[in-house]
Amino acid sequence: MQRGDALQRVCIYLNERDQHDNRALYIAVLEHLQREGATGATALRGMGGFGPGQRMRATRTLSVTETHTVVIEWIDRIERISRVLPTLDALTRDALITIEEIYAYRARLPVSSQFGSQTAGE
Repeated sequence: MQRGDALQRVCIYLNERDQHDNRALYIAVLEHLQREGATGATALRGMGGFGPGQRMRATRTLSVTETHTVVIEWIDRIERISRVLPTLDALTRDALITIEEIYAYRARLPVSSQFGSQTAGE
């Protein structure tokens, strides 16, 4: 990815208690994206908010009885998203999924690996 590249951001909204094959659904989605060659994705736990029922929820303490939203944010090239997104349908049937056009200001992520100073984009 280079500065100014046209990219898309996909946001997948899940419940942290959603399961797939006896494990957290957000983990299953992240692993699926990784297998399919996505550039990268992050799962974020919601601190507070409200949904269609208008009931406000806010995290005050870490509690095992509270349920929070998990948002997976995935930024990638349009072509890759077009190819990979349909493969998520079986995992994310009940999820809200949004797509936005974005432009990269900076997208060079250094990776320390056997390839030396190459970036993730290379």
